[in-house]
Parts: sequence; structure tokens; C-alpha cells
Amino acid sequence: MAGILVFLFLFSLGAGFVQRVSGFGFGIFIMMFLPYIMPSYNEAVALSGILSGSIAFTVALCNIRHVCWRKMFLVVPANAAVLFL
Repeated sequence: MAGILVFLFLFSLGAGFVQRVSGFGFGIFIMMFLPYIMPSYNEAVALSGILSGSIAFTVALCNIRHVCWRKMFLVVPANAAVLFL
């Protein structure tokens, strides 16, 4: 079990590096390896989504002080209107 966690950490580290350098590719990179160490493909997909979401959340928290909130009051309702129509 500990060996799988070490591999999972290393693969996540590599996928995070790919994501940071290119702006995409976390799921592509990690899904090259996860199906081989996880019991099922569905679990690998779920774990990839959870890891990808946590990295996106971390980046958002690091950059939240750079958000121009005045512009957000215009953008968020416009996006919500397009999304729900």
C-alpha cells in the first residue's frame, strides 16, 4: 500500500509539473499511469478528477488577491445567463 502511495505522489507531482508548464495536461499525464495502479478504471478516473480539482483550487487560492472584483460583478452574471439559458 505504501508503494502505491509513493507512485501516486510521484505521478501527481509529474502531472502537476505538466499542468504548470503547459496550462493543461494533468489528466492526460496521470491517466497514462493510474489505470495500472488502481483496482478499476472508474476509480482511476475519479481520482484523476479529484486530484485535478484540488490543484485547480490551490492555484485559485494562490491567485485570489489578483482578482479585480469590480469586473467580476459584470462577468459572473453574464456567464450565468449564458450557462443557464
